[in-house]
Amino acid sequence: MDKIMEFLATQGIEWQGTSQLMESLGAMAQGMLGIFIVIAAIVGVTVLLNTVTSKKEDKDE
Repeated sequence: MDKIMEFLATQGIEWQGTSQLMESLGAMAQGMLGIFIVIAAIVGVTVLLNTVTSKKEDKDE
């Protein structure tokens, strides 16, 4: 772990602790929730359009 910290320090990156990590995970979770909502809306509209525009077949037997 010390080697990783030394490498990050040479690159100008300073470890700020877990607070930044938690903020990043929160932002990522919001983004993924947004993607899920958009996909669900697209699926819902597609199902709705399929049911509204489908032609009923007459069964003459």
